[in-house]
Amino acid sequence: MAACVAMFDAGFEEAQVWAVMTDPTNDISEKYFEKGRQGERYLALTISKAANAPWGETPRSGRSKARRVRRTARV
Repeated sequence: MAACVAMFDAGFEEAQVWAVMTDPTNDISEKYFEKGRQGERYLALTISKAANAPWGETPRSGRSKARRVRRTARV
């Protein structure tokens, strides 16, 4: 997921992210190939989530940008 978010943040198009994530010469494509027939479904969901993640943040970061702004405003 983090690799997909980073690629989108760097300006990659969705097709380019797919190409990188499905290229067996990249170490980051392991999970796609481990999933077998479900690999495409898994990667489609991952890329979709990454494309919609707030800029510069992975969904696993634990805090949304809005939440950080609220916390900062209290100080």
